[in-house]
Amino acid sequence: MNNYLAFIFITILSLFIYISYIYTIQNVYLNNYSNIVRILLILFSIPFFICYYWSFAKCSIVNPGYVDDTWENFFLKMNCQYIYFISKNITAIESSYSDMNPYDLGIYNNWKAVFDEFTWKWFFPLNVECAQKTNYLYPLNDKYMNIINTDMNDFLLDNNNENIKEDGD
Repeated sequence: MNNYLAFIFITILSLFIYISYIYTIQNVYLNNYSNIVRILLILFSIPFFICYYWSFAKCSIVNPGYVDDTWENFFLKMNCQYIYFISKNITAIESSYSDMNPYDLGIYNNWKAVFDEFTWKWFFPLNVECAQKTNYLYPLNDKYMNIINTDMNDFLLDNNNENIKEDGD
């Protein structure tokens, strides 16, 4: 039974990946290829997706437990990792830093900053209008703003003390 569920899951996932791939190739906002290049990319990629799907199906028949367990473990780890990254508002590179993250606004606000207001489209991110938004001023959390204000005050006091010393000399 578990093997059948894995087969159905991989079939649906493979179709979703290929449909998403076709959507991104055909989308004018996401790339600037000509129409003929887009069509050729789609046509040449079909055999790769079929080979990927067939290799999974063949491995499932020969050794049903290995592929299923490996895929589930990998998929679970990656999903948990990126859910954590989105909830902390960090990237994979920033996760290696130990200092405080100034862009962590709380779990819900971080998800809202990435996916916009809650709708069921969160789980099907095919909306290109969200990709159009570019906002270079990202909100900072309050703790970080207090640190910046304290640092700025210290900096201004240091500059003021230096100016007094220069005037006294």
